[in-house]
Amino acid sequence: KLAGSFNISGILNLTKDSNVFLALLGITLYGTGYGIFLTTMPAYLLQEKGFDATYIGVFFSLFYVAISISQVITGKLSDRFGPNIFMVFGLMLASLGLAITPFLDFIGILFMLTIASLGLGVFYLASMIFLNETVDESFKGTISGAYYLFWGIGMFFGPPALSVISSYSGYTISLTVYALLFIIVAVAMAIKIKPVLKKAG
Repeated sequence: KLAGSFNISGILNLTKDSNVFLALLGITLYGTGYGIFLTTMPAYLLQEKGFDATYIGVFFSLFYVAISISQVITGKLSDRFGPNIFMVFGLMLASLGLAITPFLDFIGILFMLTIASLGLGVFYLASMIFLNETVDESFKGTISGAYYLFWGIGMFFGPPALSVISSYSGYTISLTVYALLFIIVAVAMAIKIKPVLKKAG
């Protein structure tokens, strides 16, 4: 029985379902975004946008508040309308905030990064609900393991990759490309993931 266990072969089998694979791909991007907000983004704001310690503190406060509020709201709405639409909406919102940020200053940056944070929070909870509703009961433990595996890949490898790309192309291009990845996955989800959930396993 796979429930409650971390099973790599079970995770690989689950990713054969294109709906599950898309959700896990989005989770990897979410993990990257979470890591960027904790590491790369503060450095970017300090070095290139002229933020001081006070503004960085405000940035972190808004990030955590937005993540928390978005999850409370998303949970209730997903119970009523289903998580599919909120996965797409969350990715699009995160993309919007990240893409516009490089072209703004101070208050505008804080506002758009808060929008991006809301998007990340919305996607986080909606995708977790989606995956748990998509797989059979015997795969609940496996899908939880898959969630944190893909999140961890994004969290630990995404920020360094973005930093390396930024060192060659600059943050404006790298953040724009990263935002574009959100859009691509969101569009793929909107096309592929149907309102009626497909049971895996």
